[in-house]
Amino acid sequence: MFGDIEYALRSNLRDREYAEEYAASFLNAHVATQIKVIREQRGMTQAGLGSRIGTTQAGISRYEDVNYSSWSLRTLMKLARAFDVRLRVSFEPYGTLPDEVIRFDRARLETVDRESDPGLTENRIKSEVDSDRLVDIGAFKALAGIGQGNQEDIGGRGYGSDSGREGESPRNDGIGRAHERREGSAIGLCSAIG
Repeated sequence: MFGDIEYALRSNLRDREYAEEYAASFLNAHVATQIKVIREQRGMTQAGLGSRIGTTQAGISRYEDVNYSSWSLRTLMKLARAFDVRLRVSFEPYGTLPDEVIRFDRARLETVDRESDPGLTENRIKSEVDSDRLVDIGAFKALAGIGQGNQEDIGGRGYGSDSGREGESPRNDGIGRAHERREGSAIGLCSAIG
């Protein structure tokens, strides 16, 4: 059964218009469904989740609607914070979509919170940290070209732009965390690419 669906989807995704519409529809369904699944996994009501992110029960109901398509990174980041998980946004080739569709199920949408994350256990941290693979965020941004010129990114709020004055510190990133603005300062650690 999945073989026929996968074949048909892969064939249809060659059409640009179909691919764009299907990808957008699947993205909306995926995000809405994962919000509902994680909320239920955490034992939260819609009203309870709404109060944690500053909206109403009706707002959460709207976010859990698979036809909702007005996502903002700010809202998704608030939801991630309420669920105690990180938000990941990624650009992907269309050819990966059929695999995601086939694997779309409740178990894969559930996720542990930070406190229960097996990747953050003390033993794992000690055994896997390799200081040669860690870089400061300032160096990583310079390598990636983030903060160069007058760029606008992440919803036009200037994250990563040079919109502030030299040495300004701290700045608020819109989700309640203050970060250093000085170029090259260690904001956090990140595994080096490659």
